Amino acid sequence: MIALQPFHLNSSRVVETRLPHGLADDLGLYRLFYKDAYHAEVSEGDLVREMLQAFIEGDEAFRQFKRQAKSRVRPKRSRQAKVAPNSSQKNDVQGDDIQQPARP
Repeated sequence: MIALQPFHLNSSRVVETRLPHGLADDLGLYRLFYKDAYHAEVSEGDLVREMLQAFIEGDEAFRQFKRQAKSRVRPKRSRQAKVAPNSSQKNDVQGDDIQQPARP
């Protein structure tokens, strides 16, 4: 069975690229293989896009790198003290952040 899933039903863009002759020949043969398997004509550009997407999705090391890269890009939330709603001073803190003196 063909490894590439059918995509010809929702494909709409063509990608142009330069390939070495041997790879271009194999891509042309794969296009015929796809046509034989799914009885549908597709462009070589669409094949390249789908093959690249399948390769990237199947690369576990890249998925891990991508998760780490996204976590490094997220903005860090700063922890700010809560201001008491009826306070006249901006630096008053409310809640568990205040140490209450022990009462005798």
